[in-house]
Amino acid sequence: LVKPSTRERVQIAINELGYTPNLSAVELTTRKRLNLGMILVTNCNAYMRNSFDIMDNNYFNDVSSGIHKEMRKYNYGILMEQFVATAENADKIPNIVRTNRTDGLFVVGGLFHESFLENLLKKKIPVIVMGRTCHEVDSVNTDAVYAVRLGMKYLIDNGHRDILYLSGPDLTPSSHYKDEGYFKALRDAG
Repeated sequence: LVKPSTRERVQIAINELGYTPNLSAVELTTRKRLNLGMILVTNCNAYMRNSFDIMDNNYFNDVSSGIHKEMRKYNYGILMEQFVATAENADKIPNIVRTNRTDGLFVVGGLFHESFLENLLKKKIPVIVMGRTCHEVDSVNTDAVYAVRLGMKYLIDNGHRDILYLSGPDLTPSSHYKDEGYFKALRDAG
């Protein structure tokens, strides 16, 4: 136990000297890395990008900014890695996971083969998937059917009849849900 007066003097010295703890030493004593990983998942490499690049980048930027803002409150750092998660490299996992550099992991983007998630879970670290519904882990996803249906209903209810609908690429599960919402709205409108 440390007397309050001693604790106060130490805290003053820390502030005056600008002391920053050595995170490697903290990790050795606490077994915590104070880093969370963020894997930005795509299913294509940089040379074969689709025409929806800007949307992908905005999504990744918005999500990563929000996560980073919250993690700063808890003195956690974020290690980010873009990873191509296809069936062809199903046996691979991101470097920041393979090298045990994180206490937990955000998987951002739903374009991955099921074996990718299975391999991550073998590492026994907490995983949250964003952009896809996964029953094996906590996940955050939008209800794309409802969102597109609601948007279409709004347009139709306000007298719009010539509505251009652009879906996403076939390879994304959310594109199919958006299509479903679009066609449901048309059926609802008669």
